[in-house]
Amino acid sequence: MKSAALFSVLLTGCNPASLNIVGHSTSTETTVPGTETTGATNTTSTTETTVTGTTGTTGTTGTTGTTGTTSTTTTESELSWTGERLIDIPSAGCEEYIYEDGVEVTAESLGEDLLAACDECTRVWEIQASPEYVCGYSVTPVVYRGLDFHSDGTVTVYTLSDEGSYWDASYYASGVLDSDGMLEYEHDGDWYTAYGEVELSPIF
Repeated sequence: MKSAALFSVLLTGCNPASLNIVGHSTSTETTVPGTETTGATNTTSTTETTVTGTTGTTGTTGTTGTTGTTSTTTTESELSWTGERLIDIPSAGCEEYIYEDGVEVTAESLGEDLLAACDECTRVWEIQASPEYVCGYSVTPVVYRGLDFHSDGTVTVYTLSDEGSYWDASYYASGVLDSDGMLEYEHDGDWYTAYGEVELSPIF
């Protein structure tokens, strides 16, 4: 199966550098010359006045900017369910096929109910099955399946049943998923065996 993995992207904003504004020290010196008086005695008077500028205060440090965060959501493509089950009933000497065509409902409200009933399931499907009968036995026209994907390529298949006021999940089979999205599994019933082949294809 080709399931798209999900990715998340984290972009971290840059903090602006702190800015220090320091006051400028100013010193101004002004000299006022004295006047010169003529007479018997010449006296020169000099008065010196010094004006000194005050030291500026230290400026306020700039505020550090907050870190920006950008997130993206990767949405996995829905997977269609197209396959068949070979029903083998040794006691009746009969082998016939059930054909299946389903849609994934994981993201729908129905999917939420199904996932709530099946803690192990990661994705769920609603499947139409035909024909009405195989080997003289009636076929359930609509079935619900849940899958639990494992890192080693194996898959656990669950059946979900509508019990009226709640959904019930039960183990159905163990299977193997190849790189082309083909799932193969085998279900051992009390009086029959079902050999399933399902192609899980992305819906774009």
